[in-house]
Amino acid sequence: MTLQKRRILYSFFILLFFILAPILISYSLGYRYNLTKGIIEKTGVIFIKSFPKNASIYINNELQSNETPTQITNLLGNLYDVRVEKEDYHTWQKNLEVRPQETTFAEEVTLFKNNLEFVNLLPGDFTKLLVSHDKNKVALISEDNLIESLTIYDISDNESKTPFDSSNLELIAWTNSNQNLILKNNSDYLIYNTITDNITSLFELTNLNFTEIKSDYFNDNVYYGLKNNLLYKIDLASKEINLVTNERVLAFESWKTKLLYVTSVNNKYFLKSYFNNESTKLLVLPNSINYKFIPSDQNLLALLDLDDEIAYLLEPDKEEIFKKYIKNVNHLNWHNDYLVYYNNSEIWTYFPEDNSAILLERTAGNLKDAFWHPGLVNVFGIIDNTLKIYELDSRDKRNIIDFLELNDYNLFIDKKGDKLYLLTEQNNITGFYTVEIQ
Repeated sequence: MTLQKRRILYSFFILLFFILAPILISYSLGYRYNLTKGIIEKTGVIFIKSFPKNASIYINNELQSNETPTQITNLLGNLYDVRVEKEDYHTWQKNLEVRPQETTFAEEVTLFKNNLEFVNLLPGDFTKLLVSHDKNKVALISEDNLIESLTIYDISDNESKTPFDSSNLELIAWTNSNQNLILKNNSDYLIYNTITDNITSLFELTNLNFTEIKSDYFNDNVYYGLKNNLLYKIDLASKEINLVTNERVLAFESWKTKLLYVTSVNNKYFLKSYFNNESTKLLVLPNSINYKFIPSDQNLLALLDLDDEIAYLLEPDKEEIFKKYIKNVNHLNWHNDYLVYYNNSEIWTYFPEDNSAILLERTAGNLKDAFWHPGLVNVFGIIDNTLKIYELDSRDKRNIIDFLELNDYNLFIDKKGDKLYLLTEQNNITGFYTVEIQ
C-alpha cells in the first residue's frame, strides 16, 4: 500500500472516530433519537414493583427479560402500555408516561387471585359474624329451631368453642383488649369473657334495661350504659353503678382517659368530654337526635350525624378537637387513621395527612359496604351482590376488578390482606370459610 493510501485510510479512521465517539458516548449516557419528536433526548426509566413479586412485565406487548421488582431502562419519552401478569392472578394494566431523565414509578402494583379456592373452617348455619380488633377471634351466631348459639373461633390456632345458646342473640362489639365480647339477649346485655367463659348479665347486676352498652377504652371491667338518655358507669369488679351525668345524652364513646358524649340543653346540641368528674364543652353541633361515634384505632374519631349525613372528624387528644367535616356520608370504615366512606351511590377515601379525598365509585347499584385493603392502595366495595376491588392509582384508568359474587355480606379481610373470611355456601355446605386472595 502506498504512502498516500495509508494517509487517506488513517485520516478516514480519525474522522470516523470523531463522528462515532460522541454518538457512542451519548448512547452510553442514555441519549437516543426520538423518531416521534424528531430530536435527540435522554431516556427515562420505569420502576415496577408488585405484590406478589416475580410477575411478568410487558411493555407495549413486548415481554421483558426481568420479572418484578425491576426497572426498565433506555425508554424514550412517550406513553407506554405497561402490563403486569402472573399465573392465576388478575392482570394489572396501565398507560404510563415516561419523561426524559426521570423515573416513572409503579411500585404499588397489587395482584389479586382469579382462581379462588374456598376452605371450610367451620361448617354450620351461621347468620352473624363479628371479628375482634386484632382479627384473631371471630364471634359467630348460628340458629336452630329459634335457638341461637354463640361460637368463638380462634383464627390463630384454628380452634372453636360454643360456650352457650339462647334466643335472639345479637353481636354488639369486642372490647379493645379482644378478650371480652358484648352481646344483646332480648332486652338484656351480656358480657362474655372468652378466656374464663364467665358471662355477666348487666340486667341482673343493675336491674336496668339499657338501650346501648359500650366498654371502657382501657378497662374490661368497666362499661357505660344508656337508659332513657341517662349515662351510667358499670364496674363489674366492684359491682358499682353510678350516674355519669344528669345531662340528656344522645351518643357516647369512651376514648382513652376521656368519655365523649353528645348532649342537648334547651334544644341546643353540644359535644362534651367527661374527665376527672368534670364535663367540658368541646363543640356546638347542629340539631340532630341521631349521632353515632365511629373511632379509628389510632388518633382520629368520627362523629356521624345520620340525619344530615355529615361526618365530623375529630382529634380527641388535641386541644383543637375539630379537624374536618365531610358531607353526604351514610357510613364509614377506618384503617389506622385512613378513612373510606360511602353513601347510596359513591365511595370515597380520605387521607388526613394532606386533607385529600379520592372518588372511587359512582354507581346506580345498591352500595352496601366499603372497606380498606391493609396495604392502603386498594379498597373493597360491595355493590349489589358483587365484591369489587378498586385501585387508588388514578393515572390513566383505575384498575377495578369484579372480584367475587356473594350470597352473604358477613365478611372481613385479615391483617396482612391476603385472605378473606366469610359466611358462604360452597358445594351445598354452609359455614365459615376462608379464601386466599393474594
